[in-house]
Amino acid sequence: MKLRDILFLNRYIFIAALIFNDSKAKKFVNRLESHQKQRDDIRTLGFSMIEGFFTAEECDTMSQFIEDYIGVHDRKFANDHRIYSIQKLNSYIKEKFHDSEILRQIGEDYTQTHLILQSTLGAKLVEEAGNKGSGGGWHRDSHTLQYKNIAYLSDVTEENGPFEYVAQSHTKQAIFDALKYRPPGKNCHNYRFTQQEIDEISSKMGLEVVTVCAPKGSLLLADTRGLHRGKPLIKGVRYALTNYFVPEDLFQPEEIFDEVYSHSKNQ
Repeated sequence: MKLRDILFLNRYIFIAALIFNDSKAKKFVNRLESHQKQRDDIRTLGFSMIEGFFTAEECDTMSQFIEDYIGVHDRKFANDHRIYSIQKLNSYIKEKFHDSEILRQIGEDYTQTHLILQSTLGAKLVEEAGNKGSGGGWHRDSHTLQYKNIAYLSDVTEENGPFEYVAQSHTKQAIFDALKYRPPGKNCHNYRFTQQEIDEISSKMGLEVVTVCAPKGSLLLADTRGLHRGKPLIKGVRYALTNYFVPEDLFQPEEIFDEVYSHSKNQ
């Protein structure tokens, strides 16, 4: 069996495992009364924001580390420079962001299951004509429960690629309703959406597209099964860090992802 066939098969096994995990999630008590608002915001809207999570000095330090790795450790996707597993390269980022216990606990209180941090991504988004924004346009990460942290290391405005989210599109009912409105012939496992599709879904379902602008040092917590994107960058740059969490029974050694990337790059 060829590698691409194995990956195609594993995709559906992975989806089935996520659905099973979601339905069998362990129940947690609320250990974080001080962050109950963030947990409740994610449940209600699909995302929450904490301002002042990092100081301006900490943001500038981590942004400079990202800048130093550009051209050495990054993988470029259009206007998006990405440094995967940046926690392995930089102990400062590992300590300040990757190892944050409070972020994992908020996620576990929200998802009601044990989580493991799969990886931390460092990113720099730059100006480029016709860019689709971070993440390559509107999408959802899957149809099942997700948890991700995005740290703004730059002041983020309407112009330099803010995170956008269709509020309340993360609920099971919203996911089922959105599937009903998909264009004829579009596979239900196609998680990519055009702007026209987002406009139609939002209008028919009465949902609001929220643009999340915030000062540097702010931290976004999101369930990324909801519809989202990085808005196309018009001017300037944006530095950010992202934590990707997975249920502990679905954790994969990062070497597997390196192998898949290397294989796809050579096709």
